[in-house]
Amino acid sequence: MNTKQKLLYMFIGCIFTLVGYFLASLTNHQPLTAHGQENTNSVIDEIVCKKIKVVNSFGTTMAVIKGTQIGG
Repeated sequence: MNTKQKLLYMFIGCIFTLVGYFLASLTNHQPLTAHGQENTNSVIDEIVCKKIKVVNSFGTTMAVIKGTQIGG
């Protein structure tokens, strides 16, 4: 396969990709960008875990809270 054929197939692939993106944007009525949750006020009644580990941005463990007794 020579260079002209490869470029032709790449061009055809690009056209298919652009046409697919265009058709998907026509049928999708949502905006193309994603946004986070608007309601940031949330209340959590209870968190249950056996161990909590606090790690800094370098991955070093800064604190560990571990319950060793029942109810303690």
